[in-house]
Amino acid sequence: MENVRWAFNTRFWSPTKSDWMLALSYIQPEEKERIGKFVFKKDGKSSLAGRLMLRKLATEKLGLPWAEARFARTDKGRPYLSTAVGEELRKVDFNVSHQGDWVVLAAENGKKVGVDVMKVEYAGGKDVKDFFHTMRRQFTEQEWMQIRSFSEEYDQLASFYRHWCLKEGLVKALGVGIGFELRRVSFILKTPVLSLNSITQDTTVMIDGKLDRKWSFLESMLDKNHSVAIALNSEESNKLAKTSAWTARSADYLQYLEVDLKETKNITAIATQGRKDSDEYVTAYTIEFGQDGNLFSIVKGFDGSIWAFPGNKDGNTVVTNLLETPIIARYIRIKPTRWRDRISLRMELYGCPYKHDTVSFRGNSMVIMDLHRVPVASLRDHIRFRFRTTHPDAMMMYSRGTQGDYLSLQLVQNKMVLNVNLGASSPTTSQRSTRLANSLDAAHSEFHDIQEFGSKVKSTFSVGSLLDDNSWHDVEIRREQRNITFLVDRVRIDDVIHGDFKRLDLNREFYIGGVPNLQPGMVARVNFTGCMENLFINGTAIIPEMRDADDYYSYYYRRPKYSKINISSTCPYGDSSDLTMTFLKREAHLRYPAFEDQRSINVSVEFRTYEESGVLIYHKFSNTGYFKLYLEDGKVKVVILIKNPRQGCP
Repeated sequence: MENVRWAFNTRFWSPTKSDWMLALSYIQPEEKERIGKFVFKKDGKSSLAGRLMLRKLATEKLGLPWAEARFARTDKGRPYLSTAVGEELRKVDFNVSHQGDWVVLAAENGKKVGVDVMKVEYAGGKDVKDFFHTMRRQFTEQEWMQIRSFSEEYDQLASFYRHWCLKEGLVKALGVGIGFELRRVSFILKTPVLSLNSITQDTTVMIDGKLDRKWSFLESMLDKNHSVAIALNSEESNKLAKTSAWTARSADYLQYLEVDLKETKNITAIATQGRKDSDEYVTAYTIEFGQDGNLFSIVKGFDGSIWAFPGNKDGNTVVTNLLETPIIARYIRIKPTRWRDRISLRMELYGCPYKHDTVSFRGNSMVIMDLHRVPVASLRDHIRFRFRTTHPDAMMMYSRGTQGDYLSLQLVQNKMVLNVNLGASSPTTSQRSTRLANSLDAAHSEFHDIQEFGSKVKSTFSVGSLLDDNSWHDVEIRREQRNITFLVDRVRIDDVIHGDFKRLDLNREFYIGGVPNLQPGMVARVNFTGCMENLFINGTAIIPEMRDADDYYSYYYRRPKYSKINISSTCPYGDSSDLTMTFLKREAHLRYPAFEDQRSINVSVEFRTYEESGVLIYHKFSNTGYFKLYLEDGKVKVVILIKNPRQGCP
């Protein structure tokens, strides 16, 4: 088979609905499902184009009948031909990539191939210098010298993404996971700038400090903003694909292996091994995660305690731990807690890029989904989202039906509280006849009738604590008839909803972020102030839908109409580290420069702790005496001691 180099610009492909459905009919069912999960339509379109290009390769270049061409993915997500083929076709390797406007495919006979395309674009909020500082661990010093050798900022970004494209192509050719240490490879660019309509082939690579001539690279510019790189290796089994292990310098509980994933990822599983053919392996470990490499959170179990992941029993067997609630982070730390002989570890992380859709609420905001035309009558539901806030009480979501069913999700004193009613029915006829004729009084009477009856079959579930720290928290609700699973930050409860009914009937408004007035099942009395991210309700990405939906969309696809009140598509609230300080040990303290010769002192502090006693603020005067704010038996106390130096007494 001849070598294949294809590139397709999706910007010029605007399929109609019938075109889209026809294209989907050409690919495998599992790929349809995968494409349907994309939050952004553009990514789904690019992914579909990539699948169609693979089928074109199978039929036109490999000579396979259309109906027999079947593809699968490795555990690293790399596509391969699963159809039984002869020896010659098994030598063909291929790879596909998409970003920005382009989808690219490369196929090679007798060589391992990896391809990547990158768009020269940066919209990260920081200036380029700060961005480069954040990414400093991904490139060698020689590569940074090459990147910074350009005087113009755009040229530096172009060089940065060119290096990145080369590294991604090499990693894809190897077929290894996202935990690969990118600084092991260093590229030497003999041609400083790529050109349109020209292929650069003189780039070489240093691997672990040595020039590796088994690798060759093809580079070009698809347009002025997109570069493409193809990595080729004639040796299928090379030293990067061989197993090696990380070994800690000392055997103690302070050791950890930190992985920088270069951007926020959605981590769904972790696999570990020990050192090959040895008794050096980790038998248990904890996982910490963070966004900036400085502040880390630790993964907890369903009961809220620190979760110890089971490790290995020998040096060779792979042990995989699946994460029911994915870790969303850029930095991952593996901290061994038990080991055999020495702390040695091989590991891979599994997941995908994390893309977020955000909406923020200001306390007087809400999103209203009108369910009158498309009511919910479900036996099972699945709601998941992330949120951050500094407020301990808030209405998060609410909806109810005319039969009395309701779903109420709210923050109450820093905890997430879910109230569900599947069994409320309308008030009796005798109750109806006693209502006042005045419409306002009648509505008020109806509210109390429903609330009183509904309280008998209402089910309340509470998970989590200290959820107002302005950090991102993960929430997931899964209902199967009367069985419910409620998770907040991986802390989980499984329970049964009270009542005799199994179906949730909602045919009024579904409120997100707040409600206009008091409703049955509510405890919180204020609307939400903070941010929500990636809200999914029964498989539908709500935030992009409510942003893009119009009357035509709602009518044609039978989706609710949305009303958006005082919301924003960005999250203006700062990180928790800008607002709070946590003292993790008893000896931890903050020393602040003092002020003298002041006629008055004003101290204001907000705090929370599980401890009943401890010093909050202490200041020793320069002459004699001190000021102390402290806790004693759960009570806040103040002592101001000023001594008269002449009399020697207070």
